[in-house]
Amino acid sequence: SQKTQAQLNGYSEEAWAALMDNNLNYDEIDDLVKNFNPSVSFAWDNYNKSSEDIITNINDLKSAKKTMEALVDMAKEEKDIENYYVYKGQIAAFNSMILNMNKTRETLAKPINSSNNSIRKAQHQMSSSVKLLMISYKNAEAQEASLNELISLNKSLMSAAEAMLKAGASTNADYIKAKAEVESAAAQLDKLLVSKEQLRRSLIILCGWQPEANPVIGDIPEPDLAHIDAMNPEMDIVKAIGNNYTLIEGRNESIKDSVGSYRAKRLNVEDQEGKLKIKLNELHQKVLSARNACQAAEIAAQSAELNKNAAEVKKKVGAISEPQYMSESLSFIQKNSALKSAKLDLSLAVFEYDDAVAGNVSIDMEGKE
Repeated sequence: SQKTQAQLNGYSEEAWAALMDNNLNYDEIDDLVKNFNPSVSFAWDNYNKSSEDIITNINDLKSAKKTMEALVDMAKEEKDIENYYVYKGQIAAFNSMILNMNKTRETLAKPINSSNNSIRKAQHQMSSSVKLLMISYKNAEAQEASLNELISLNKSLMSAAEAMLKAGASTNADYIKAKAEVESAAAQLDKLLVSKEQLRRSLIILCGWQPEANPVIGDIPEPDLAHIDAMNPEMDIVKAIGNNYTLIEGRNESIKDSVGSYRAKRLNVEDQEGKLKIKLNELHQKVLSARNACQAAEIAAQSAELNKNAAEVKKKVGAISEPQYMSESLSFIQKNSALKSAKLDLSLAVFEYDDAVAGNVSIDMEGKE
């Protein structure tokens, strides 16, 4: 009997239907890249190279990065420390994606050997780029929601200040301040939306959708704290060494048949293993720092929620004014936004550590391009 599309691709009917629906889920990225990424699927199908799409996406990412850099400058100018660091984090993620995609492009340009190692490496690097891209997109989405709430709240503050001014109970300063906040947040939002759309477009294209498609982009799974606790660089380094693409190439490299050449090769590989160990420990520290920042953001968000609830009660009995209540609401929005960003930063740090263990981390090879 004739095989179905699912069977031809080695999936159950249910799993294949999930890949073919209009949802882009984080845990489907590896399979979406393998089957539908224009460059990777082309490489699997044809054992050939295809880097034009990647170059387009690299250029899109560079453009999105420029937009984000403008947001960093704006946040710095306005001494908006919270958003300054969020945007800086986004730029770091862009740099990683561009680096990974350049690696993929170079890998796909090499002749593909019979064991498909090059395609597998390219697929892994592309999946890594796409996961980073999705985390950045969700970060931009969280920032957009926060800025919209900020604009809405400051518009209410403007109305309240205007009413109090007419009643002779306030000066013009409150109105001017709220108006300036609305204009500043609106300018940030405009820039953010441009960057977010570039991220969305790159993300869906790399997962096989057409540029004009509108798939539902799912959430990033919450960081698994048990998995973080189980991380052990001393143990994980063994897996990282075994999986690392650079080291695999170094070990498999043919050498001149002499004791000196063999010793030089062995020392070079040992040196790279040492560098990888340092890198893995750095990435582990990054995970621990991000977890601490996440816990601190959680406490701050809970505290802001308690203050907002208390302010709500006080407002009902007339103990505080509308602007005072809104000030607590504003703090609640900002702390919640910071918590969302902290969770995504933790997801990113966990991903980078896991990716290094899986073999996809750069270590400099002396004497190699």
